[in-house]
Amino acid sequence: MPLLEITSFITPEDLEEELRKDVVDGLTGDPKELPPKWFYDNRGSELFEEITRQEEYYPTRRERALLIRHAADIAQAAQSAALLESGAGSGERARILIDSMLATGTLETYQPVDVSVEFLRQSARRMAAEYPELRIAGIAADHDRHLHLITTADRRLTAFLGSTIGNLAPPERGRFLRSLRAIMASGDTLLLGVDLVKEPDRSRPPRPPPAMTRPDRTIRTWTRCGGPAR
Repeated sequence: MPLLEITSFITPEDLEEELRKDVVDGLTGDPKELPPKWFYDNRGSELFEEITRQEEYYPTRRERALLIRHAADIAQAAQSAALLESGAGSGERARILIDSMLATGTLETYQPVDVSVEFLRQSARRMAAEYPELRIAGIAADHDRHLHLITTADRRLTAFLGSTIGNLAPPERGRFLRSLRAIMASGDTLLLGVDLVKEPDRSRPPRPPPAMTRPDRTIRTWTRCGGPAR
């Protein structure tokens, strides 16, 4: 039987309180903004997976190619018994690392961390079915607030991929990296995926994104804030 467990540090009440705070702070500030994490309820997470498969969204393809090229070297250098992936999503990137880490004979546990509780459950179940030899220990958590609650582990590789760190302002980035460091032990490894600075035309293609991507994600955030569904 697959070894699967889910730990959640997120409650519906907690989410509602944090969303209200972020909306008030973000929409009364200058510039007005909302944290990207509010895209990621279950449907928003599914939409993001669709976005990453669009031709216009190159970072996922490039990162996947790099992981395929270097996963064996990463696994050999890390010699990790556990893989923790912050912002795990569907686990597509983790599969590349898991296969190489299993080949080294060291990997025992995969810890996907995601802010969407239901999406995490679904993806963790799929991973448990695909890798019955692994312990799948999913963690529903907001990396802004809950990282310090994750216990340390022996020889763990922590992965934060997708250039997600680029969504954080410099002060938030510093807090996040300090929180990561606090749950890392001697002998642990950090794998950080970062996009490069490039010309604006490269990141903003001349044609608009396909239907059912960015507009839909904006609507998702609006409805979570209490606006009428569309």
